[in-house]
Amino acid sequence: PMKQLDGLIREKRIIHNGDPVFTWMLSNVTAKLDKKDNVFPNKDRDENKIDGAVALIMAMNRYMNDDAASLDDFLNNQISVSF
Repeated sequence: PMKQLDGLIREKRIIHNGDPVFTWMLSNVTAKLDKKDNVFPNKDRDENKIDGAVALIMAMNRYMNDDAASLDDFLNNQISVSF
């Protein structure tokens, strides 16, 4: 889900209400790769918070694994995030 979310962010398909705390949390996320090229969220310093970004990644994972949902429909629409 983190790779998918990264792609959506780069395509400017993720929009939110400009919440400065959420923007700050997103800016604190760094990618951590494992030996199998899985990507995990990480933060460089303990005082950086990434909770909102992790929640978004978890929601993305849930959406991607929901048999009732169509990923094509999801990708063809912008995502609005509000906190």
